[in-house]
Amino acid sequence: MHRKGLLLNLFNKLQQICNTPAQYLSEPLDGDYDPQYAAVRSGKLAALDDLLPLLRSPDESTLIFTRYRAMAHYLLRHLRSQGLEPLYFSGDIPIGRERQRLVDTFQSGTGKTMVMTVKAGGSGLTLTRASHVVLFDRPWNPAKESQAIDRAHRLGQQRTVTVHQLITENTLEDRIDELLRHKRALADAVLADGYSALTELTDEQICDLIALGAQR
Repeated sequence: MHRKGLLLNLFNKLQQICNTPAQYLSEPLDGDYDPQYAAVRSGKLAALDDLLPLLRSPDESTLIFTRYRAMAHYLLRHLRSQGLEPLYFSGDIPIGRERQRLVDTFQSGTGKTMVMTVKAGGSGLTLTRASHVVLFDRPWNPAKESQAIDRAHRLGQQRTVTVHQLITENTLEDRIDELLRHKRALADAVLADGYSALTELTDEQICDLIALGAQR
């Protein structure tokens, strides 16, 4: 149990680093914010910047998912620094009228982009206005990932929905993606047990997952 706890903490911290060092270091959001410097530090933020023409398009609407509430706030700050006004949907939004107002604003097209946490926005919502879904960090649980994507793939959807998975190359994320695609047994285990399946890997397999560089 002690080993499992250490590994879960390790995987969590490494995914935060893949998102941006600012999340791992819990850097404050107050003060000056330089989006160009932020994109230099984070390949994912740079990739998100490549999608800015899409996010600004009057004909497109986008859902951006992250596992972490802290990362959602970094995304809001980053997008606002680029002149966007994204909506925010997370567990700290009270259940009831406020959440419904956010859904209605997005569905009406008034709000073109919504940043969401996977846990809060992964089920029970219909957001068929979305033509793009951005998975800023992968849940590593196929069921949760599908639930997030299905917010756009609902009855009444008349658009083609494009899914963008942001995965940091040659890192833990890249290798987990490879395992989920090519080792169905592990994928089934993750589907059932979430992170716990990863803690059953051997020490050699763990070292292979977290070693940097393309050569393994």
